[in-house]
Amino acid sequence: MPLDSTVPLIQKGIALPDIRCGKLSRVGQHVACMQIGDSLLPMRLGVKYSTVQSWAKRNRPAWVLTVRMTHEGHRVWRIA
Repeated sequence: MPLDSTVPLIQKGIALPDIRCGKLSRVGQHVACMQIGDSLLPMRLGVKYSTVQSWAKRNRPAWVLTVRMTHEGHRVWRIA
């Protein structure tokens, strides 16, 4: 595809997009708001519980999460 000569190759003022996108971003938005005693169903976010645990381990290493199987599916609790 040839370059369009009317569009400059170097441009200023173009915003840098957030590196986190897709499923991880959705997970982060919800998990980051969890307080001790809160729980969530990862399947409602369209992810596995291991994705939630991985996000927390990377971004909130002091947090302690636990997973239990319920009649609704795997549920993740923040316990510390």
